[in-house]
Amino acid sequence: MDYQISERQVRRARLEFKDGVLRIIVPKGKQHLAPAMIKRYASWIEKRNAEFHRSSAEKESLELIDRREAELYDLIQGLIRTDGLLLQVKPRSIKFRMMKRRWGSCSRLGDIVLNRKLKYLPENLIRYVVFHELCHLRIHAHDKNFKILIRSQFENAKAHDRALKLFNQVIEKQL
Repeated sequence: MDYQISERQVRRARLEFKDGVLRIIVPKGKQHLAPAMIKRYASWIEKRNAEFHRSSAEKESLELIDRREAELYDLIQGLIRTDGLLLQVKPRSIKFRMMKRRWGSCSRLGDIVLNRKLKYLPENLIRYVVFHELCHLRIHAHDKNFKILIRSQFENAKAHDRALKLFNQVIEKQL
């Protein structure tokens, strides 16, 4: 496997795997640490490389939906009504904006902000994001009880989180 060595003003050497490239970051003058790190962390490197190739193949099969924003807002309003009743919560406000890494956020005051890029997602993932933010109106942290609440409607929450990450990568490349 190809790799890059980067000497930086750091105390400790570390590995990064980004965009299919292994980067070995070492303190200045310590390039000799790289081969030992590759050997020591071979299984981690192999796992990350396999994940990269698997997710690359999955990204190829994703289809983006291009909803009009009005259609997205109507869909989300319906989800907020039904899931809000289910959870017995009501947000103080709903706002939309472009976000780079998040699909949504919820303030302690009950203000929910949703990413405009939701319009490209399948409906099941939009519902997952909306449900997630509505759950924060009951439990603000991502603790055990929050995860139980999420799993009450989405047993495969980890698969949804993974799909959201892949969709975000595809959308970011196209925008």
